[in-house]
Amino acid sequence: MRRIALLTISLLILSGCGTYRHERAIYTGFADFRPYTTAGFYISPDPYTGGEHTVIGTLSAHVYPGVDMATYTQESIPSAELLELTVAEAKKRGANGIVDYSVSEVFNSRTGSLDYYEISALLILIHEL
Repeated sequence: MRRIALLTISLLILSGCGTYRHERAIYTGFADFRPYTTAGFYISPDPYTGGEHTVIGTLSAHVYPGVDMATYTQESIPSAELLELTVAEAKKRGANGIVDYSVSEVFNSRTGSLDYYEISALLILIHEL
């Protein structure tokens, strides 16, 4: 009886030592600036070095993806949609340009799942546009 218990415990311990392999995954996102820039709206991840402009202010946003509670699946928000949201917020504030634009995904350190998207940008009003 002792041998069976010892064997069972040994098997349980050894089965927990398996190698975990995370398969390669590549996720890309693309936010096309062209629809906005051809309409006269300036967008750049770099500081504005053009002509005269007025800084409107900084924009910071956290966008939390929705979760389908029936299946526990989290929605993915495309880069283009995050850009569209940023441009809409900039226009509401009277800007015609976005500089220092950045979007990052913030992950939960405990679970490793996506927590939210963080958007930051400097909103400007370019006078010669």
